Amino acid sequence: MFKRVILSFIFLVLLTTPKAIAEEKSASIVADQYDITLNKNKSVNVTERLTVDFSGDFSEGKLWIPTQVERDGITYNTPISNFTVKDEKGNPLQITNQKDNNGTYTITWAFKASNEQKTFLISYKLNNAVIKHPEVAEFYWRIIGSEWEIPHNDVDITVHLPIPKTVSDTSNILVYGHGPLNAKSEIIDARTVRFVADRVAAGQFMEIRTVFPSEYVLGAIDSQKTKQAIIDEEAQYVAATIEAAKRAQRQQMLIGLYVMLALTLFPLVWLIIYYLVWKKYGKEYKTAPIPKHVQDIPSDLAPAQVSVLLKQGGDPDVNAFSATIFDLAQKGWITIEDRVEQKTGLFGTKQKVQSTLNLVPRSGAKELLPYEKDVLMLLLRIAGKTELFDEIVNKEYKGDKNDIKVTMKQIKSWFNSHPTTFQSWLREWNKKVKESLQDKQIIDPESKKALTRMWIFTVIYSVLSPVVLLLGGFLNGKLKRWSKDIAEEAGKWKAFKQFLDDFAKFKQLPPESYKLWDRYLVFGILFGNAKKIIKMLPKIMENTDMQRPEWYQYYGAYAVADTA
Repeated sequence: MFKRVILSFIFLVLLTTPKAIAEEKSASIVADQYDITLNKNKSVNVTERLTVDFSGDFSEGKLWIPTQVERDGITYNTPISNFTVKDEKGNPLQITNQKDNNGTYTITWAFKASNEQKTFLISYKLNNAVIKHPEVAEFYWRIIGSEWEIPHNDVDITVHLPIPKTVSDTSNILVYGHGPLNAKSEIIDARTVRFVADRVAAGQFMEIRTVFPSEYVLGAIDSQKTKQAIIDEEAQYVAATIEAAKRAQRQQMLIGLYVMLALTLFPLVWLIIYYLVWKKYGKEYKTAPIPKHVQDIPSDLAPAQVSVLLKQGGDPDVNAFSATIFDLAQKGWITIEDRVEQKTGLFGTKQKVQSTLNLVPRSGAKELLPYEKDVLMLLLRIAGKTELFDEIVNKEYKGDKNDIKVTMKQIKSWFNSHPTTFQSWLREWNKKVKESLQDKQIIDPESKKALTRMWIFTVIYSVLSPVVLLLGGFLNGKLKRWSKDIAEEAGKWKAFKQFLDDFAKFKQLPPESYKLWDRYLVFGILFGNAKKIIKMLPKIMENTDMQRPEWYQYYGAYAVADTA
């Protein structure tokens, strides 16, 4: 029955984080095709075939078109008229809002799309969009603005010039495209020019510019710019674009070099410095040779204190609380009782074991440390006997010994109904466990200082390479080393833990097992290998030297032999 009792005391807290699944929706422009006709009266007819792939549910489309532009100190207004939007079958869609405000024409329309591809046929007229100079006229328009938050794919723009069919000379026609480097512009014939781009990234713009003789445009002259001035402007733009590309290439090279250094050289330098610091301040002190397995209890430290020691001053393991309860039983403060209850039902008779902790100390109970008193107080609190704490701790209780008990069922119920209270209690308890070892200098003072300095260096150095933060997280803690006075004791406790880890593998049990098995059990609970010790109990009990524990009582057929 020991197995059942021990497993009942091993408390695990499972924290689960619910996953919030948010519905995401997005849209991508598959193709954007324009057919633009320049009219002699300076107006421009625009037809756009916009194909969008929708992921999710959509019900509204929105478009922004600039109607005011400033170039060379001159402001040009191009009001929009005759705006229509249709679906791919030519059916008109309802326009829900349209306005021209501060040089931007905004329009929205209604439609329905759900995880599908839609094509919109958009048409409108730009008035006063062709600029007339003395020699040439030009159509210069930002057809895709940088305000777009999604990319445009397969952009294809055809522009029809207001030149008669009788003209075939293309020498006076110029075409320029600005924006994406993958864009191309070409002259198809004397009346047609074309601009294409495989992709216009989100946040990137695309401009088209075509120049042709001004004699084909009616109306007044808008500007005195010459054809050569336009050519010079574009030459400067090309030079600036080339320089920007070179600058971007240099930046990419520098970024690539930095990334390479950040991933290789900088971490390597950190590792070299770390190794030198570790070798001087973090490498454990040499001690007398310690065997792989230590069979005797290395010192008189209690289980929770051993956990703090092995964690070099850190919080004790979660098993330390359960191990402390069994340690209190061995010290004479608790008696664990198991009673078998027979229950007969439809499917036969079953045995149910009721485990109870008697909280009255036995004669000769050893003195308690402050954190051990806290465990005893917690058990009395669960039993509803808090007011008897002083009498019990001072061994002055004269009442009925059978009156101060708490069952495993009560303990489990209390933990389940007071999880926050227990966690808060456990944090304070951990502090007291560590305070109980204040007279021991667990960590070498110089290694503590080295650890602090190394962390400061790591944080500052991470400006050059964030990778060192990861390295610091893995390695800096290893700079802590046990002090000279503790190093040998810590080594023996590690070897003792290894002994308990391998306990079930031994073909012949060491003689100490028959006398110290209950102590092995306590530390087995601490180290998480109690099951291995329980598995060997039948073999231990076969030996006449096996000592029966005073702190465990079983009412029924003796149960330890049935625990394998």
